[in-house]
Amino acid sequence: MVRRSILLALSVAAALLGAYLFYRVLQRYEFRDVLGSLQSASMPHIALALAMTACSFACISAMEVLAVRYAEGGMKSAEPKISLARIWRTAVAAIGVGHSLGLSALSSGAIRYRMYSRRGLGLTAIGEIVVFSGISVALGLGAVGGLALMWHGETLARILDFSSTGIYAIGAVGLALCSVYIGICAFAPPPLRIFRYRLRLPNWRVAVAQLLFSGLNYACIAAVLYSALASFAEAPYPQVAALFVGSEASAILAHVPGGWGLLEYVFATAFSGPGVVTGLLLFRAIYYLLSLFVGFAVWLADEVAARREPRRNRNDLKTQNA
Repeated sequence: MVRRSILLALSVAAALLGAYLFYRVLQRYEFRDVLGSLQSASMPHIALALAMTACSFACISAMEVLAVRYAEGGMKSAEPKISLARIWRTAVAAIGVGHSLGLSALSSGAIRYRMYSRRGLGLTAIGEIVVFSGISVALGLGAVGGLALMWHGETLARILDFSSTGIYAIGAVGLALCSVYIGICAFAPPPLRIFRYRLRLPNWRVAVAQLLFSGLNYACIAAVLYSALASFAEAPYPQVAALFVGSEASAILAHVPGGWGLLEYVFATAFSGPGVVTGLLLFRAIYYLLSLFVGFAVWLADEVAARREPRRNRNDLKTQNA
């Protein structure tokens, strides 16, 4: 109960922080000017943003396949039990809902448990999937963030009132940690002991695949944001990627749901004009809200199908007895 109360308090505090920052951003401009800028949105840019969103979820689905096969590898049965179709549905539902609600380890983990437990995965295996996915996310942030910060980190340094050298050092550390993880997976004897915990490491090929798909995922999300902003502001892609990864890492640490308010504050500080806010709202609508609706629909359809399955089995049994 104490742990739940602490997590609830953190969630409320993070949501209030995001709402406050979002209010501070909208306070700078007239809302009618923000809506008026929407008329200048380019359809090719919107189409590119939608395409990059689809590519992002393709990478997320690939990471989910890696996570599930990793968890199944630790089970007694060597045969994979989860179909690719169910893994894809679970990835879309868990990440689509988890990104928008925040505290992804809890919201995404709950959806994963509901959808995977019906196919024989236990709590331990689902916990391994969540941890594996979290490591994949960290690898993507370290790789894309490291490259972006070392390439175009001076803008983030100016916003944070931080030295450029420090930003470049953070980027270098992110890249170094990715290399260390792959090296440990290649040479450390399994399982790796960390204090009293035992961590079963994947092989180096799986680790490289984690880094590849997670890095591509964050590159695609940055491309969605770049495409949404392209109609309203001249923002180079490396600069957009650096600012996005910086705000995303801060949002994950602070548990701000979907980075709401924090992302807007960073970009509204880096660029001026109501069109920037319009582009950010367009990004939210395409990548977060659309994904939330699709993910929730997939999860709801799975819940309805699961409730109908026992009834169908009973009807089949009655037919056989007759």
